[in-house]
Amino acid sequence: MAPLTDAIAHSGGRGGFIVAIPEYRPSLIRLLANRQGLYYCDFRAERMAALGWEASKLPLSALDDTIAETIPKSGKGIILQNAEALLAAKPAAERRAWLESFTQTNWTGTVVVPVSVFTSDLPEENGRVVTLDMALLPAESMLIRLASQ
Repeated sequence: MAPLTDAIAHSGGRGGFIVAIPEYRPSLIRLLANRQGLYYCDFRAERMAALGWEASKLPLSALDDTIAETIPKSGKGIILQNAEALLAAKPAAERRAWLESFTQTNWTGTVVVPVSVFTSDLPEENGRVVTLDMALLPAESMLIRLASQ
């Protein structure tokens, strides 16, 4: 997790960061939130689930609104888990534009968005996109793998 810690420290603890991971690992993201002292916000559960099929009609600005509403409650910052649930409902060009804009926004705290599905849409390296080396991370337990299926 050192690459993310370093990127956040280099930016003064402000702004948007993307953590690229090659597989969906919710337990790892919770661990990352705890280690970084960030509030864990599950966008899909908190904003999309209640809308059912209508959730795909949310604009990508709903991600920004959720970030802006959650940062003041968080203290230091947030990890916005499952943002990809909404990104998946949008065309690639829109996804790419939002991801680029997200890393360039001067959020009032640290905001981390994990990305595992749309890593090919990530902006060029700008110091705010961090790829975690799965070989260096703890293996996911069998119990966690079964629970996530």
